[in-house]
Amino acid sequence: LSIIFILFLITFCKFNNDSGIKFLIPLLVKNGSVTLSDSDGVTGLLEGVTLKTYTLVLNSQPTSNVVININFDKSVLKVNSQTSGTTSITFTSTNWSTAQTVYVYSVFNGTTDGTRSSIITHSSASSDFNYDSISINSISVTITDNQGSKLTSSFQSGTSTMTSASITAALGTSVNSAMSFVYCNTRYPSSNIDIPVTCQINSSGTSVEIKSGDLNTSTIVNWYVVEFSQGALVERGSTTFTSSGSDLSQTVNLSNTFDTNRTFLIAYSRVNGDNNNQTTDEQRTTMVKLSSTKSLELSRNEGGTATTIEWQVIQLDGARVESGNSTISSGNSATTASLNSAFNSNSVVFFTSKGGSGVNGVETYYYTRGYYSSTTELTFQRGGSNDSVDVSWFAVEFVDGTTVQSGYTNIGSSSTTGTANLSSSVDTTKTMILMSYDVTGYDTAYQDSGTFSAIFNSSSQIQFERYNSESHLCDINWFTIQFK
Repeated sequence: LSIIFILFLITFCKFNNDSGIKFLIPLLVKNGSVTLSDSDGVTGLLEGVTLKTYTLVLNSQPTSNVVININFDKSVLKVNSQTSGTTSITFTSTNWSTAQTVYVYSVFNGTTDGTRSSIITHSSASSDFNYDSISINSISVTITDNQGSKLTSSFQSGTSTMTSASITAALGTSVNSAMSFVYCNTRYPSSNIDIPVTCQINSSGTSVEIKSGDLNTSTIVNWYVVEFSQGALVERGSTTFTSSGSDLSQTVNLSNTFDTNRTFLIAYSRVNGDNNNQTTDEQRTTMVKLSSTKSLELSRNEGGTATTIEWQVIQLDGARVESGNSTISSGNSATTASLNSAFNSNSVVFFTSKGGSGVNGVETYYYTRGYYSSTTELTFQRGGSNDSVDVSWFAVEFVDGTTVQSGYTNIGSSSTTGTANLSSSVDTTKTMILMSYDVTGYDTAYQDSGTFSAIFNSSSQIQFERYNSESHLCDINWFTIQFK
């Protein structure tokens, strides 16, 4: 608090040579101030997709709590996941010098309205005179219009059975491979390392290529090919690790530049050649992540087996994405990952993972399922706890009218099938099933009891099936995604 004395001359009346009465009046000046930093460039947002931040911090220690009120147009913006038009942050005499982050996200409205702007204003309240009702800078946000992602029509799907190491599933209509992706669920008949398959759309967009290291596996593959008419960019490729024990990490430079705020990955790995080993599964498991807007990083924790990864980088204008890396450490069966903002019910999680070198082919140590434990938290869980599992994840919220249902299904120790009832019916010609699972049992031979196919029994029910039960419990976390 500063006190400035100002000399006032007031003339009440004039007697002889007396010119008036002079006296000092104190003027109280507030010393408190708030610094707003916009290093993330919150001024430019893509509607419904971009999440950006700015920070606020006090410039001196207050004598009591200082509440900064943040006011915004709720029809245009969300701030700190709030939609009410106002939110607040509080500084104390302890945390006053620590900058607090404000998260800003633009609301998707599904209309063509061009580039527009909105103002975020701030006000303060405190028992400390220096910080009560002080002036704080506002911030102007420019929002770029976004029409989301739209399917060409219905997408194509099917179920294929592996009869050799490589098969193709012909598409009824060719797709634009630069605007399409494929997703597969697989049910394996044995636990050899050469059984797992990869899925990829061929370069001409006429078929799905499904490959494994085994010559005749009888693996069941449920596949979905999703093609968009607008608002999508897809790049795909194949990367091979040699059998060298030191070949653990590779970087891939992409042809396109991707916006990480709306981009996620799908990847599958297979071993190269016939291999009946069941104790080296971790040499195949590969984690894939975006290392920049133009590059991928692929890595595994143990080398020794030649492995090929088929990957797809998918950017959707109708998706909002946060990504990160997490580790289930040795001795633990689960880990959590915090999200910067709340994700609504139309959200899924895509992830890839790599088992630790001490996993030694035991499926319960590296089979991992992922789910939302809250709107701001992901959980990754496995059945066992030996060694570690590293996870690269993408939390994806669909903002353009695409709808998601999710749930959990337990498969009993004597069952090979299970079902999940949906809360509302879906259009199965536009809906795919995304799932992940763990398995109990401490052996290397449980791949056939820990992997599942998934199909729609009806528009409101999913059926899961595995080859064998082998007296093992399995937990499945699933999502249905009905594209707009």
